Amino acid sequence: MVEKIAQEYLRLGVAAWYEAIELAKDYHFMRESITRILRYQTAINRQLFQAMNQLERLQRLRKGDQAPAPLNAQVSSGTPTFSEEEDTEQ
Repeated sequence: MVEKIAQEYLRLGVAAWYEAIELAKDYHFMRESITRILRYQTAINRQLFQAMNQLERLQRLRKGDQAPAPLNAQVSSGTPTFSEEEDTEQ
């Protein structure tokens, strides 16, 4: 698992290197490549954190702790809204 984390960290570094190259060019935000690199970075980052959570869970289980599932937050692209009832309760 530590090897998986190291590989993902290395992949993230390579993606950052490619990003720096693309950002050094003129009109860098008009290129498709920067969007693609950002998508790769997002995917790699997600895999890195999944591996880190799994390693932490395995370490806790090895120690005999009851390892709860890692807390995952779902983020939506919409704006959060509150109903009037929720606003008055707070």
